Amino acid sequence: MKLAILKISVMIFAFFMSCKKEYAMKDSSLKHIDYQEKTTDTSKQKKGYKYFEFMDEELNILSTRLLLPNSWERSSETNYAFEGPNDMRIGIVQMSPLSFYTEDPSMIDTYRMNGIENQYPLTLNEITERYFMPYARQNNMQLVNTFPIPEISKKSVAFLKLNYSSTPTKQEVKTIGLEWKDNEGKRYLTVLRRFVHTRNNQLSWGFINQHIESKKADYEEAKKTFIDAILSEQYNTDWLYKKNKIAAQKAQQQFQAHQARMNAIQLNSTNSSFTSSSSSTSVGDIYSDILDINHAGYLKRSNMTSHGHSKTINAIENRSVISNHNTGEHYNVESGSKFYWVNNNGQYFGTDNANYDPRTDRKINQTEWSQFEIEN
Repeated sequence: MKLAILKISVMIFAFFMSCKKEYAMKDSSLKHIDYQEKTTDTSKQKKGYKYFEFMDEELNILSTRLLLPNSWERSSETNYAFEGPNDMRIGIVQMSPLSFYTEDPSMIDTYRMNGIENQYPLTLNEITERYFMPYARQNNMQLVNTFPIPEISKKSVAFLKLNYSSTPTKQEVKTIGLEWKDNEGKRYLTVLRRFVHTRNNQLSWGFINQHIESKKADYEEAKKTFIDAILSEQYNTDWLYKKNKIAAQKAQQQFQAHQARMNAIQLNSTNSSFTSSSSSTSVGDIYSDILDINHAGYLKRSNMTSHGHSKTINAIENRSVISNHNTGEHYNVESGSKFYWVNNNGQYFGTDNANYDPRTDRKINQTEWSQFEIEN
């Protein structure tokens, strides 16, 4: 079961040219597409080059395009994206799992409970040593040079800023080139990008890499072709609009559900019909015929708690703190369940069934449900 805090990864993975869910077309066939970065004399008018376009299969719309010489074609090999003259080849984009770091004790507890390592971002040198050098040693490759590529970092940050975010997010991307040689006379350039996103009280980070390989005599040409291709990438404005609209709608739905819960909790706290112990009994009766539900109740203002109060709640018998890190809500509820769900009417229930989802249960899916995490 994924944490709510992991949802920010959506905008990060859109950054990777949607490489695992898109396909490349051999040339630019849809000339009417409006791209975010207008072509210039050094790209659109450049003789001997052509565009390769990429399709976002989930949204069914062209997303990006980049320039390569006319002599290049899409590769039919699984681990390669393009092939050029004289055995030049560009590999597919590869990406690391997303990692997280926080100094917030409450979120550290959440990480621990869900098996997530609290890992401070590695430097580019540390990433190289940990993830690239073992492969290089196994394949008799030598790292002969590294150099920064600030132009790619700048372009990457500019793209990330075009993506919708419901919360202010600081974007940082650092890029280096890793130059290699092997015993067979081949040369390689790996473009390695590390991204760090700072949002509220946590960092999310990871890295992506892609390489080009060639014969020694053609390496300088291959190197220039590869870097120029990355810098030539352009983004379809219709794709950006559609993608951001969906993200904004999801964020609005979460906010509306939060507001509805707050209103319901206020009503539950002031309405005399909900102030007695019969309130939990009545809502429990509503869900009593659903075998997956252990217990249910109404949330009130007295259920609200905070990060700092969580440790105190731990000492109270049969109570747990549940939270929604997207909205900052924390509630003190009856313990004894592995999973908790809260709807926009201020009702909650606990269940031990990881597969039970009230959003697909016709008996109770008339209201919107959100999953909450257990803090303690």
